[in-house]
Amino acid sequence: MRSLQEAVGRELIWKPRGLLSRTCDLVDPEAGAAEPYATLVWRAGFVMQAPAEAQSGDGNWYFLHRGFFHQNVRVLAADGKTPVATLKRYWRRGVLRFEDGREFVWRRQAFWSPSWRFEDTNGTAVVRFQWRFALPRSRTRVEFESAAAPPTDRALLACLGWYMVLMSRRRHAAYGAS
Repeated sequence: MRSLQEAVGRELIWKPRGLLSRTCDLVDPEAGAAEPYATLVWRAGFVMQAPAEAQSGDGNWYFLHRGFFHQNVRVLAADGKTPVATLKRYWRRGVLRFEDGREFVWRRQAFWSPSWRFEDTNGTAVVRFQWRFALPRSRTRVEFESAAAPPTDRALLACLGWYMVLMSRRRHAAYGAS
């Protein structure tokens, strides 16, 4: 996999590998069939509780979603046991706290907006996500706004942000179906 250090200032796209695929790749739309920057794979399990594995050139993680009303996402290291961070969701935002005390804020651009972002503690956007509906599968545009975060953090934020966008879409689909 390629390092996201090369992607600062460029626009990338998260896209599924196929119509029913549980695997999504973060790719440069202008690079054609080049190697992806990151991959997110959903493991088997109940839809809203299924773990996901993220791989990038800058690190590997597992994401575990817990809770219904008070939602948390635990980020584990590649071994699947060592905690790295926890994202606690609130109504319109979330706070990602690393084990070493660093924090990033996950927020939606506006109430009805299909755009989200991770911000540092100063309110500076680090990674932006713009969801676009397209047939047969939707895609999300990813932009790295700041080089202030280390490459490993940017890679984790890019993967975790896509996970959160997908969880939001699944949640809305489940609510709309009932």
